Amino acid sequence: MDIFLAQLIGIYFVIVGVIVLTRGKALLPAVDNMGKDRLLLIMMGAIELVAGIAIVLAYPAVSLSPTGLIALVGYIMVIEGVLYLCGGKFMQKVIRRFNTKRAYVIGGIVSIILGVYLIGYGFGFL
Repeated sequence: MDIFLAQLIGIYFVIVGVIVLTRGKALLPAVDNMGKDRLLLIMMGAIELVAGIAIVLAYPAVSLSPTGLIALVGYIMVIEGVLYLCGGKFMQKVIRRFNTKRAYVIGGIVSIILGVYLIGYGFGFL
């Protein structure tokens, strides 16, 4: 299962990282509007929380290994899901704080690096 999740999450991270780097300017207003839609935040929070809990139950130990990074992704999803569900105005401030071109560039690069690492592990290149 860790091979499958490394492949899945790795491919997802690379795709999202490339999109964020190439289309960041178009994403800024979309994410800004998302932060104002309470129902959307609740739905995203519920989905992210369930997915995060599933990953954490399967991979509870965080480390620098590929499975440890999968666990870290799960914990981040749990925290983010809870914040989306009950954050309200706080979450809107967080979204505004990180909804910047600079944050998109940094996030896109980090996403691609982690994605390539997980792909390398998942497909046996490492």
